[in-house]
Amino acid sequence: MKLSMWTINKCLQNKYIETITDIKDGLPIVEGVRVYKNDTDTDTDKTVRIETVKSNASEKTFPLVLQNREDRILVNSKDKLLIYDIIVETFEHYNQWERKLLFCLLEKKPLQELLDCTHEIFQRPMFIKSTSSWVYAMTDGYESDTFPNWSIMRESIVNRDSDFSLVLAVSTDKYFKSVFLEKNPVVMAIPETDIQVIHANIWIDSNRVCEIVEIEEPDNPFDSGDIHLVNCFVSYVQKHINENKLFYLSHSGLPILLKDIIKDGSDNGDRINVILKTMNWSSDDEFAIFCVKSRHAEHETPIINVLLEKLIKNYKFSCVFLYDNIIVGISNITKQINYQNAISKLKSIIPEESFMCAISYEFVDLRNFAAYFRQANSLLQYVQMGKIPFLTMHMIAPVKVKDMLNSIPDIETIIHPDIKRLLLTDKENWIRSEISEPKWYKPLKEK
Repeated sequence: MKLSMWTINKCLQNKYIETITDIKDGLPIVEGVRVYKNDTDTDTDKTVRIETVKSNASEKTFPLVLQNREDRILVNSKDKLLIYDIIVETFEHYNQWERKLLFCLLEKKPLQELLDCTHEIFQRPMFIKSTSSWVYAMTDGYESDTFPNWSIMRESIVNRDSDFSLVLAVSTDKYFKSVFLEKNPVVMAIPETDIQVIHANIWIDSNRVCEIVEIEEPDNPFDSGDIHLVNCFVSYVQKHINENKLFYLSHSGLPILLKDIIKDGSDNGDRINVILKTMNWSSDDEFAIFCVKSRHAEHETPIINVLLEKLIKNYKFSCVFLYDNIIVGISNITKQINYQNAISKLKSIIPEESFMCAISYEFVDLRNFAAYFRQANSLLQYVQMGKIPFLTMHMIAPVKVKDMLNSIPDIETIIHPDIKRLLLTDKENWIRSEISEPKWYKPLKEK
């Protein structure tokens, strides 16, 4: 594993060896150590060399210097072998950590185990939280005042539930919104507290899926090399999430909020505002809801999962998720240019022989999301009855309206008697026309 000179310096200090740093770059490029004997020795950018400070140097009170390119660490020790052993031990310590992370991936261990073996390295409170504030993993052994809402986060692991108030708070905070756009780990201060954290976003297919937070402690302050180490951990978390992509994407922020709206049947606007801001959509945009179901019930889960991943990746300007074994998507029609273009793109992705798809009317106000979801979902029964793999509300509206009216109890009793008489007359005329059509009836029939 490649280390920064900052990390090497910290390990020396942990062994109670006094140092002075003159580190200009501190890049994580060091892979080994060697003892520098004379001017004829050669080294590379990948090694840190141990050499004696020249007697005429101003730093002669510190006998040794560690050098990598322009980065230098002055060491108050004459024992080159001791310093060599400490640095070798440092490399082995971090190499062992990386091997543990690799085995966690190979053995398909849960995210909590990846965090536990990383906690052995950092020895600080840490947690991994979804964008919907459901905590996937967090370190044990810390008090409830360690971090704001620490107890609530602990409960969310057990309940597998998210706290919408937390989502709303951070989604509307300008400071947090800028941090959530970062592609690399950053050190940040938590507003209205004295807490410093290293924050890292986890991105999968351009979607922010979760975040890693490491909390600084008074007796264990951050070191400049910690950013690199966190970035190393990020790469393993990304690999773990990529192996379980559908699970984590379906539990990231927007799908959770949309599922909650479906369950509640409506929304007062708070969740909708978060969705609009997250997706960078306007409240004036037009939307449509589509529902997709597999034609092969016996293989529903794997087939649905494959298509879900394909839609998430390729169907732009939309949010797609799984709900009760049905793929549900909300498409921004305005950004798709128009309704027909959105449907055409959808048809190019969904295989007709394996899936059936129903699409709602287009609409403007996202607060009506739940109602239009029910509309699209109810259309699936008509797709199943017919042979058309794609059905829109525009195509089936008259039949749908008739069925909805017929489902109202006693609807027949409120129809005006004259309308019933006209219907009866039409029926009688139709029967007679089968025998001999009057001259006046044929033109009407042809029309």
